[in-house]
Amino acid sequence: MKKTVTMIYLLSLLTFSSTAHALPVIDVEAAIGGWMQIPSGTLSYPAAGSNDTLTIEDDLNYDTEIRFCGRALIDLPVVPTLYLIAAPMTFEGVGQKAFTWEEIDILPQFTFYSKLTLNQYDVTLYYSLPLLNLATLGVLTIDLGLDARIMDVEVLVEQEEISFSDSQSFTLLVPMIYVGAKLAPGDTWSIEAELRGISYAQNSVYSLIARLKAKIFGPAFATGGYRYDIIDINEQGVFVDTSFSGPFVEAGIQF
Repeated sequence: MKKTVTMIYLLSLLTFSSTAHALPVIDVEAAIGGWMQIPSGTLSYPAAGSNDTLTIEDDLNYDTEIRFCGRALIDLPVVPTLYLIAAPMTFEGVGQKAFTWEEIDILPQFTFYSKLTLNQYDVTLYYSLPLLNLATLGVLTIDLGLDARIMDVEVLVEQEEISFSDSQSFTLLVPMIYVGAKLAPGDTWSIEAELRGISYAQNSVYSLIARLKAKIFGPAFATGGYRYDIIDINEQGVFVDTSFSGPFVEAGIQF
């Protein structure tokens, strides 16, 4: 499933980028970069007691990682703007603690290995508020829409001394509300912000992205910004209550 989702995303980016050259009425923006991901929070499966809840910082010992991020925006006339984002995340570490995982007691005298994979893919459809854009002469833009987030999650825990290895994986399709804002006083730079979020049942997912975008030459631009994600999900007995935050940089083209 993970490979299939990734291929769909890459093919979508390539297809839309190449199609845009043949259809001048389509405005396209595409960027790739790196996101410094600082993890925080807890994992458990299942949480039989407070001691079975593993903290990312102290028990799992996950470090900050820099991962690829990419996005593409296709602005079509009349129909909603299509916005795609890919943000894969993988963390791994070695810890030492007594806890229960899937009714198996992990021994504290030996180390254990764990790995968390949480890949996120967003498909957003939105409209800009036309009257506001007209009233501000294009300086301020507000976007409202719906987002579908595909989340590929896998949690792996191993302890070699007791021959224990368990992997729990699932894929979630999370619908979210999308709100975007853009302040562009001139043609050379702009400030952008994006908010996606929803809370339902025992799950909550929120993402906040802020970026400063500057043109370099021609269609090329560069951005720097910050992304903050809150992911609190309970699926198939796996409790993931985490946040991921950090700065990012991008290079892209817009035409």
